[in-house]
Amino acid sequence: NITVKYNLLKDISETAYLGMVVDSPGEVQENLKVFGNIFYDSRSLPGTACSFTISFAVKNTTLSGFEFYNNVVANMSGSSNAGVYSRAKSGGKNRAYNNIFYNNITRSLQLQYTTNDYNFYSRNKTSDGRSRDIMDESNGQVESANPFKNMSKLNFELVSPTDQGK
Repeated sequence: NITVKYNLLKDISETAYLGMVVDSPGEVQENLKVFGNIFYDSRSLPGTACSFTISFAVKNTTLSGFEFYNNVVANMSGSSNAGVYSRAKSGGKNRAYNNIFYNNITRSLQLQYTTNDYNFYSRNKTSDGRSRDIMDESNGQVESANPFKNMSKLNFELVSPTDQGK
């Protein structure tokens, strides 16, 4: 059981803002909760940030009961994945919901091995400019505006409400 909540994780470089690399065959990681956090890079885009926002670079471990919700992932550049990257085996009950993904330059916004819904996406793209705003959620929201009052001054208050979440 691990909970990561209510943090500002800013301008972190290298592999991941949060990462788990322990990988013993048959290991099960259960009840990991990541909520209420802001993953933010204030450096100019494009630049070098982390490869992953959250990485479970483990192929022998089973991930079960993982929840990623009420987080902001903003202004990440150079990311392989600005979402949740996992090589773990899915043990089920993994969910990502009520998150805001804004202005990320990334290869993907994968939320692997999770049930995703009620997430907000705006201005996410690949390094060559293709859109990475995803809408494979029945209740996901894609917009084109900056949702925050003053992100550069770390004011992540919303300009207007997003659609109702879960």
